[in-house]
Amino acid sequence: MVTLIHQRVEAARAGTNPTVICRMPSGWAVLGDAQFLRGYSLLLADPVVADLNSLDEERRRLFLRDMAILGDALCPHPRPGARGHRIGQMVSATPPG
Repeated sequence: MVTLIHQRVEAARAGTNPTVICRMPSGWAVLGDAQFLRGYSLLLADPVVADLNSLDEERRRLFLRDMAILGDALCPHPRPGARGHRIGQMVSATPPG
């Protein structure tokens, strides 16, 4: 079954995903559909995986490095008390069931 994450990655590859910020070694940096905070962004793994633990050690290292680079670029000088970048619960690319 194809999930929204799969669809977004396919659109990024095709150049039709308007939320793409850039291609990174491990995937796609994209703006979040809902901007809870200005600049709210996500890193979509390419190829899509079910979760972080589904990546082998090298791809996981690369993904986490890219996540840190993206976070640093978006929030280089966080204000005290302001939310910076963080690793939250990774949204599963596997449909429930």
